[in-house]
Amino acid sequence: MKPQRETLKAAAVNSYSLIFFIKIMEKPIDLNSNFKLNNLFVMRRS
Repeated sequence: MKPQRETLKAAAVNSYSLIFFIKIMEKPIDLNSNFKLNNLFVMRRS
């Protein structure tokens, strides 16, 4: 197990979450679909 690689992976997931959050703020209509995508990333993370 390589801790540095795990840290990079976690940072990438956080970046995706931030991007989704920004997109949700820009397009409130797509909130439901973006929320589902975000849940997919969270579930894949654990």
